[in-house]
Amino acid sequence: MAARSGSGGAFAEDVLTFERSCMKGIVGLGGANLKQVRSESEATVNVSPEGDLLDVRIEGTPEQRALARQLLVAYAGQEPLGAEAEDSGEVEAEQHSDEAYADPPEADEQADAEEAAEYHDGGQGRDSDEQRVVLDFEQRFFATIIGQAGATLRSLRSTSGADVQVKSVREDGVVRVTITGTTGQVQDAETAVRFL
Repeated sequence: MAARSGSGGAFAEDVLTFERSCMKGIVGLGGANLKQVRSESEATVNVSPEGDLLDVRIEGTPEQRALARQLLVAYAGQEPLGAEAEDSGEVEAEQHSDEAYADPPEADEQADAEEAAEYHDGGQGRDSDEQRVVLDFEQRFFATIIGQAGATLRSLRSTSGADVQVKSVREDGVVRVTITGTTGQVQDAETAVRFL
């Protein structure tokens, strides 16, 4: 487990690193699993894919972080990477974690901010302003996004709270997904759609 704790009181942040293949289990259909983790633990949980890895940031009290970690491990079906190293006192994973989260060069700040916003928390501190995101996918993903008899689309809408519209744009050869709602709703729906 690559984990860091923030400073100041009992409220802190842990970073768990999983294999990217755990993403579907952690996020769940329509974001249902991630939403469950946030709801049950009352922690702020952010998911951020990084190449072949998946970083999960958990913010909250020690109890909230512990419960969120337990639920995430259950959904992932495995312990976070590096958990054994930390348990045995090795610091290599921690040092790697510090390097990975060092402040990015100024030229990369915009891209990093956009990527972080793309997978940002859907629980606490959400912006109430209405947002709109338009995503284009290859035409072959139309059935996956809609689901059998519209089940996946209904689940995306009910789980995220966002308005999700799907349109086949044949002249462009794409499926266009338009997501509208608060920042948190849009981020939840976008994360779920990208990992169907």
